[in-house]
Amino acid sequence: MKAFLARAVVPAVAAFLTYTLPAHADDAPDVAPPIRIDNCTMSEHPRIENPERAGPRVSTADALTIIYSNNRDVAATEIHFRARYRGKTLNLVDRGSFAPHVKLTRGFSSFDLIFSGSPADCSVTSVTFSDGSHWDVPTAAVSPAPNPERGGTTEP
Repeated sequence: MKAFLARAVVPAVAAFLTYTLPAHADDAPDVAPPIRIDNCTMSEHPRIENPERAGPRVSTADALTIIYSNNRDVAATEIHFRARYRGKTLNLVDRGSFAPHVKLTRGFSSFDLIFSGSPADCSVTSVTFSDGSHWDVPTAAVSPAPNPERGGTTEP
C-alpha cells in the first residue's frame, strides 16, 4: 500500500503544485494597484446647519479630495475609487486622461453625509488605460481595511 501511495499520490500532488504555483516570484500576477493614493480627505461644507437654533451644531461633508499618481507608463482613462467615511461606502469614478507618473488632485462632491472630522479611507478598485489594458483589484481586497489608528471603524 505504501508503494502505491508513493507511486500514485506523491507525483499527483507534485504535478498539482507545479501547475498551480508560479515557478518564480516574477510569474505571480501584479496585484499592487497601478494608482498610488497619497492622500484622501473629506472636507467640511462651509455652511452650518442649525446655526441659530438650540441644539448641536451640524455640518455636512462638502467634498472628498483624493491626491494620487498613475504608476504605470501609459495614461489611465478611467479610475474607480472606493471611499469609506463614517461607515458609509462611496463608489467614485474619475474619467479623463491621467498621465503616467504625475501627481493629481481631484475633488468629488455632492455627498449627503454629516461631517465628523474623521479620516476617509480610499482605495482603487479598477483602472482602464489608454492602450486598452485594464486592472481590477483582487476580490479579497475590494474594501479598504478600517484603520483604528486613524479613526476607522469595523462597522459596515
